[in-house]
Amino acid sequence: MQEFLDRVTGFLPPGTAFIYGAGIVIVILGGQYVTCLLQETLMLPWMKQENQLQRKRLLEEKNNQKS
Repeated sequence: MQEFLDRVTGFLPPGTAFIYGAGIVIVILGGQYVTCLLQETLMLPWMKQENQLQRKRLLEEKNNQKS
């Protein structure tokens, strides 16, 4: 059984490669989280979804009053 496991694990890279890979994944996910957080924080008021919906509703009301 040990011989079989040695043959299978012989094709795998060293354990440090997995550790570096996990570290890179953590850095990428952390960067993505920070980017999304900054994008939401620095968004201008007219870009926000609720403000766009309110603007659309006001424009529709204005167009209905003209008709």
